[in-house]
Amino acid sequence: MAENRSMKTISILLIITNIVLVLCLCLVAILVLAGFGTLIYLINYSPGYSSTDSITVNVSQPAPDFQLSTLDGETFSLKQFSGHPVLLNFWATWCVPCKEEMPLIVERYQQYQPDLVVLAVDEGESLSDVKTFLAENALPFIILLDESQEIGDLYGIYGYPTTFFIDVSGIVQAVEVGSMDINTIDKDLLLVGVP
Repeated sequence: MAENRSMKTISILLIITNIVLVLCLCLVAILVLAGFGTLIYLINYSPGYSSTDSITVNVSQPAPDFQLSTLDGETFSLKQFSGHPVLLNFWATWCVPCKEEMPLIVERYQQYQPDLVVLAVDEGESLSDVKTFLAENALPFIILLDESQEIGDLYGIYGYPTTFFIDVSGIVQAVEVGSMDINTIDKDLLLVGVP
């Protein structure tokens, strides 16, 4: 009798263990399928976590100047766009939230160019990876490569996408960590004088 009870207990424990294992494997599969960008997004937006804790360039501060190259080797600096509002977006091709917000940025860029400058800084990826992505997803604004992530480190980037809205004087007026909706973009564009 005690042996039967022991066998039933072991059987129940094995069933529970298998269920937990299957659930864990399902969770891993979902995270892999959803993309690494989503995982970063979820970690950064857990309750009690301030989305700008690691950002080193904050609102009301001058945006640090930098120089980066495009896919064609042309070099741009932030300083050369002084006198224009700038939307500075740090992103990566593997980042699902980055891909979700990109059509909204394109829409506002097309609406407000040439007054609005959009600089999309790809972080940590090779030229060939970015070229492959852009062959399938044409973007009309300036794409810059930060393969070493030096500029991302300068700005304190820890999650993608991260976007800085910089006014005509080079002062950061808003910082958004995570995917933006159109209302957020419009609200922050107003802060930098667009429209």
